[in-house]
Amino acid sequence: MGEPGRIRAFGMAKADVLEHFQNSDVTKETVAWSDPLTLSRVNVPAKGEDCDHLRPFDLGVYLKVNMFGNMQTKWHCPICGKKVLPASLYVDGYWLAVARHRKLRAVNVDSLCVHPDGRILATVSTEAESGSTTEQRAFMPKYKGKHANVDPDDLYHDTDRDFSSSSSDDDSEDEIEVARREARSAQIAQQLKMVKREKFGMSFRKGPSPASNPSSEPREEVSKSPDPAPAPSGLVRPFGFKMTAAAAKKAKRGDPKRTRGHRGAR
Repeated sequence: MGEPGRIRAFGMAKADVLEHFQNSDVTKETVAWSDPLTLSRVNVPAKGEDCDHLRPFDLGVYLKVNMFGNMQTKWHCPICGKKVLPASLYVDGYWLAVARHRKLRAVNVDSLCVHPDGRILATVSTEAESGSTTEQRAFMPKYKGKHANVDPDDLYHDTDRDFSSSSSDDDSEDEIEVARREARSAQIAQQLKMVKREKFGMSFRKGPSPASNPSSEPREEVSKSPDPAPAPSGLVRPFGFKMTAAAAKKAKRGDPKRTRGHRGAR
């Protein structure tokens, strides 16, 4: 048991391969180097604790499909059908060394032939100006510390493109696929924009500006407060100060100094 993505050491994983041939009369076994769910190239080879087959499946694809897909039978090995929960998943160190071997870089891997001693005979195809060429490359997987770890970003590789030999794409098909993806992205962005406009348009829609429509004038709502009660004539100054009797007489006479030199009583 453990965390999904834990690595089974290269030595232990290779011992499993050798034991697989010791318990059978098979002298060699051919393994398809494509994920059984998406037919994309295996990037992070994984198995379940109860799996006894050689062929691995891709860890990123397996987690993505079972967590976000609508499969009827979830968390089952796509090769043998056994129950494989996230806690019983592990990255196969032997196949990880195979996947990161220099002889499998920048090529389309058609198949891998595994020999009883762990040696690999790979059938690969390369693209050139003159056309596609197929060749066989033999190598013995070895443990290398710099290639023995799995980065979380390795689980999010592009699984939409098929790296198997059954559908090798040329340059024109790649350009068509890129154009389709760009068109699909633009369509999704337009749909999201329409949804936002329908959902939030009434709340954030701005009316026409006066410059664009001269006939329309902006309306301003002014809160109307009740008129103040009229003050008694001749006895009350503005701001609520009461006049004395002498100041009231000066105000009636029109004395210019009627507002100076007296005290207002609250």
